[in-house]
Amino acid sequence: MKNPYPDQDDSSPSQIILSPKLTRTLIGLIASLLLVIPIARHIWEAQQPIEERWLPLRELFRHPNQKSYNLLFAKRDTDPTIDRDTPNLSDHFRSFEKGLEDGPMQRSIRQSLQATKTQSLREGNRKVIIGSSGRLYYRPAVTSLTGPGPLSQRALSVAADPAETNWRPPLPIIEEFAAQLNERGIELMIVPIPVKPMLEPEGLGLHQALRHPDQDRFYDRLREMGITVIDLAPTFLEAKTGGTSLYLDQDTHWRADVAKLAAQEIAQTVKSRDWYATSPKNLPPLQRSTVQRSAWGDLVDMLALQSSDRERLFTPEHQQLELIHDASTGMAVEGDLSAPVTLLGDSFVNIYEEPGLGFADEAQPGLVGAGFGSHLTAELEQRIHSIAINGGGASDVRKAFAMLPDDVVRSKKLVIWAIAARDFLLSRSDAIAAKVHWTPVTFNEEPMAIHPAESPQPTKETSADDQLIVTAKLLKKSAFPGDFTGPALCSAIFGETQVKAGEYYDSDIYVFFLQNTNKLRQTYSELETGQLYHLKLRSLFDVDNLEDTPIFNDHERFDIDPFLVESIEF
Repeated sequence: MKNPYPDQDDSSPSQIILSPKLTRTLIGLIASLLLVIPIARHIWEAQQPIEERWLPLRELFRHPNQKSYNLLFAKRDTDPTIDRDTPNLSDHFRSFEKGLEDGPMQRSIRQSLQATKTQSLREGNRKVIIGSSGRLYYRPAVTSLTGPGPLSQRALSVAADPAETNWRPPLPIIEEFAAQLNERGIELMIVPIPVKPMLEPEGLGLHQALRHPDQDRFYDRLREMGITVIDLAPTFLEAKTGGTSLYLDQDTHWRADVAKLAAQEIAQTVKSRDWYATSPKNLPPLQRSTVQRSAWGDLVDMLALQSSDRERLFTPEHQQLELIHDASTGMAVEGDLSAPVTLLGDSFVNIYEEPGLGFADEAQPGLVGAGFGSHLTAELEQRIHSIAINGGGASDVRKAFAMLPDDVVRSKKLVIWAIAARDFLLSRSDAIAAKVHWTPVTFNEEPMAIHPAESPQPTKETSADDQLIVTAKLLKKSAFPGDFTGPALCSAIFGETQVKAGEYYDSDIYVFFLQNTNKLRQTYSELETGQLYHLKLRSLFDVDNLEDTPIFNDHERFDIDPFLVESIEF
């Protein structure tokens, strides 16, 4: 190649000549390097069972498909402006990219690289920061303290992602929700739960508590709306001066004794309300016991290491739990839909309660009974109604509450909304990256069809078979590929539930269809949203031999129990 600028010094070589043979060799080598991973991926996928097979070349031209439907439904859950039912090309290509990233070869490479970074460089990933002294931090929690904040008026770029354009800030959504509750005679109490980097930043090289510059102004704005705000930070910091560690080292959440401390402080405020003295104290005799439990921690899980690397680099974290159980059953105290207090929350409420978050005993079924909700129940001396959804503290729990029958909602005196403070403080782009969305809710105006006291008693047959028969309207169903041939469980959400036999008290009902078996011939694809169906149901917990069944579930509901559809009629 000759120098195109003759007036410049041309003392260096100006030509590189490659022989045709060498050129072909280099091109072939580069092409081989580019093709080896895709070819290996196709060979590996072709050897998998047909129901698990995902061939990239085929999936690129297969539109729409299961992954693109899943992506669309996930976007619809967080963005009410999306009303299409079929994925577009953008959904298709984004889901295809995710499918490529989720391949076993890529996953194995990522896991090996992450293990090396974690061990040698003390580096985390996009979700986890590895601090000193064995402390791990959730990166969005750190970002929530350093970004523009919830009161920022920064203008959007003309090239902004559509998701940013449709994202709504928390303050007007909370104001609307508070007004909806006030109209129904319900007080809203917000409990922003401080996160680890706020009160224990020592692992980040800092030695005093952190607050976002907008944090106090944000809380004051809420109080101006007539909302009760309980800031737990002063109480926690006082406990910390006594030598108490507030958070788990390898987890985003508070320690069990700190959850109890929070319940005690909130209970004091609740007990000061006029209605509390006359509300029924309907707790059964309680059985308290202390146990030692352990778990790896959700931040270790977020590093996505191979099991061998996880066990080499980390050890399970131990906690002493105070179990609060119903003395007559030995199980966690059941909630009460008719209770005057409803607790809305996220994984801070579910930790030490939901077995899937660790610290459970595999030999003991049901809820753990040692978390914030159990301690609040004990402190208030009455049952409460709880809706807690992991990762859904901003909007999903409000949606679930708003869908309750109108007379059930109006019977409430207080809604306690306990949510990680980071969700309030994340700026627009950081919130979208952390999948925190603020959406308005519409309250159900229909009363409960059958009240608990009026519900028909199960017949001898349904009692023996533990069956529930209802008529309900289909609200949502998960995507299910038409060419999937193996047995599978597919979820759906029904509403406006009318009980015909058995006992059930929620408006929504969460069901699974067992597809591609002779047991249920109703084709899942034939179901239409908005249509009424007659369902014969059985608790999913009572059904055996489903452990290895693939699940298509786009609408997880942690606040209500799942059922299996035994039969369905139009």
